[in-house]
Amino acid sequence: MAVDWLSLNRGENFRTAKTFYRYLGGNATNVAVGMARLGLDSALVSRVGDDIHGRYLLEKLQDECVDASFVSMDPVYPTAQCYMTSRLDGTPEYLNWPSPSASKSLRVEHVPESIYAQSWIWHTAAVTLIARPRREALMEILLRAVSENKILSFDGCFPEVESEGGRKAAYALMEKADIIKINLAELRYWSNTSDDSTIAKMVETLSKHINPSALLIITLAESGAELWKGGANLFCPPYKVESIGDVGPGDGFASGLIYGLSLINNGFCRKEQMQRLSLQDWLEIAHYGAVAGAMVTRSRSATESFPQLDELLEAVNTHSKMGAAD
Repeated sequence: MAVDWLSLNRGENFRTAKTFYRYLGGNATNVAVGMARLGLDSALVSRVGDDIHGRYLLEKLQDECVDASFVSMDPVYPTAQCYMTSRLDGTPEYLNWPSPSASKSLRVEHVPESIYAQSWIWHTAAVTLIARPRREALMEILLRAVSENKILSFDGCFPEVESEGGRKAAYALMEKADIIKINLAELRYWSNTSDDSTIAKMVETLSKHINPSALLIITLAESGAELWKGGANLFCPPYKVESIGDVGPGDGFASGLIYGLSLINNGFCRKEQMQRLSLQDWLEIAHYGAVAGAMVTRSRSATESFPQLDELLEAVNTHSKMGAAD
């Protein structure tokens, strides 16, 4: 959870950019907001500083109807902030400050026991495993959730900054995760394969390190996504929008997919129900993710353009028909 400061002019860096726009941000925050916009009860586990930025984030979560009762306030460390600029080709560059921050200081004792009974699915991203003590806290919290038969959704996004402890923790979670979402570059990173490897070869290599029953989603930006499970795969076509941003489409995909999964049991899904889903069932659910992920790119900030439920449902109806026609 962080305050996002986005520079909207391509070709600038942190030294040259003069104008930044402030948004509610962070991978987990984006997914929680996306779910809340779709009418799901979502809660965020994080930590903010006792400062103006922390109060800003808490107020924004309240505005978005995200349960912030599991977000604690740190009396020592300041709220995390993320500055984003982009290269001329649109590739984003991030500068996280300060370090350490309140977000990185999360410990197990900051999370009330009540959260486990209240939840049915947990979502996290590999990037959150870089920092300590948050890494150890998240591992204990998430493995506890898995032991209580909760669904685990994992986003393989990982920064260019190397962290051997973070890598090991990410692989450990992928061995437990029920849903793993990665893009093509992340697939190559986690499979540790050469640049000329095919997707099938990379999936085969990665499959040795992940839960054999997991659904693996490979997002391909404007080219759609591939769903892999048990050696079989299906293609999920892209949803076309007028795209101006590149922050958060993966988080949008995750929130839409979780919404689609929640339809199985009128607002939630039991793990045993999820385990009975066929790859074709997952494709129907993935339409919600593909549409939500595309809609996020309609603005510079992820939380600015997450769809509301009626907008998503209308678009998914069109997208599903397009997929059937293809």
